[in-house]
Amino acid sequence: MKKLIIYLDDNIINKAKEIAKKNNISISKIVSEYIKLLDNTGKDAKYEISPLVKEISGILNCPLPISIKKQVYR
Repeated sequence: MKKLIIYLDDNIINKAKEIAKKNNISISKIVSEYIKLLDNTGKDAKYEISPLVKEISGILNCPLPISIKKQVYR
């Protein structure tokens, strides 16, 4: 595994911490599952959207697709 540093609004960070604590998982796991969900969007997804992913959907307010490099270096 590699480390990724992201910068988020304090409200988003607090919400992520609440969700992680409530669901007894790490914020890294939340982000990982959300990215997996986005990767399956528009494909014949074989998996049902979990309640956790449904709960966190929409807390990130950014247009897609995004360039990670552009976001990191701006």
